[in-house]
Amino acid sequence: MKRLRIKLLIINNAQWLDHCALQRLMLLRRHCKNRLGIVLVTRLQTNARLDEPLEAEFQRVPAAKEICRRVEVRQLTKDSFQAEVLDHLMQELNYDLAPELEPFEKQVDDLLWRLTGSDWSLIHEKLAGPLNRELGPCNDKVRLLTRAVLMQVLGKPLPF
Repeated sequence: MKRLRIKLLIINNAQWLDHCALQRLMLLRRHCKNRLGIVLVTRLQTNARLDEPLEAEFQRVPAAKEICRRVEVRQLTKDSFQAEVLDHLMQELNYDLAPELEPFEKQVDDLLWRLTGSDWSLIHEKLAGPLNRELGPCNDKVRLLTRAVLMQVLGKPLPF
């Protein structure tokens, strides 16, 4: 791992790890002089505590419990997408709605939400990247999101 210059190991569905696997991961981390980041991703059941999916394994492997920081990432909702993600995109990409689309602002937001849904990875892949490309060069002035640009990003005609 050290020769390969791997800095981070992400394990999805980590709730299936047993204490032996967790011990091996800690051993691997020690061999990398504690410079290997390990992210254990689990899906929490409703009303579960952050420790619950791996609680027994953390008790058997104290070294893992000591270095682990628990973080809950909540699923993206339509309201937070519109309030946070789209506002942030508008600032980062320096664009605004063209006057022709201003009356349809809510419909535009809905179309962009349907494009990505609650999938964080699609926000860059299907929205931010294509939007930045289609808006053209920035040149320190506000770019306009027009009907033509929006159709290119969505890959289909607009319903309004």
